[in-house]
Amino acid sequence: MEEQQEEPEMRLIYPFVNVSSNGGRFDDDAYAAGWEMGKIDMRLEALPVFVHSFTETIREENAKQVDLVAMHRGWDVETIEFGVDGWVFATFGRLADE
Repeated sequence: MEEQQEEPEMRLIYPFVNVSSNGGRFDDDAYAAGWEMGKIDMRLEALPVFVHSFTETIREENAKQVDLVAMHRGWDVETIEFGVDGWVFATFGRLADE
């Protein structure tokens, strides 16, 4: 008998308790998107100068926004699909100083 392979799933490590699905006042998707972009923004700001590239997994709908976050911090970003619906790899590269 052949075993069925489960689809890979991405989910939160811990729940957001202040979103509407948990009785909170904030929209779930908007809150998660803001959290993700805030995390990326903080990481880009904090990375030491000798780090020239890194990759993060992000929600596909944040691909356009992450480009603006990266540009603001002096980084370029390329997103590619990797086989899990709704998620992409975002590979960041530090822009050269002009």
